[in-house]
Amino acid sequence: MGNWNISPSGVSAVLTKVSTHATAMGKSLEGLEAAVTGAAVGTSSGVIGDAINSYFKELDGPRLADMNLRITASCQGVANATNAYIKGDLKMAATAQQQSVHSVLSPR
Repeated sequence: MGNWNISPSGVSAVLTKVSTHATAMGKSLEGLEAAVTGAAVGTSSGVIGDAINSYFKELDGPRLADMNLRITASCQGVANATNAYIKGDLKMAATAQQQSVHSVLSPR
């Protein structure tokens, strides 16, 4: 059986860093759609412009949206797992305490 030693404060620090980087990444991507449109118009070719727009709409756009959803879901999963770990620790501690009190108070 493996050992678990999860530091809730450490998990919180990592989630804060992930959130900070994800927010920065989101901000850096805000102008991407305008840049893609500009590139498509700048080609002066309808066929190439349509290909650029289609590529972004069909491939990169959904990938970027999915990436954001995965980051959010992963962070929520980590937070939920850490909370469950803490609750489990508290329950085990309460059970151990209850058993020790019971063993001291039980007639022999």
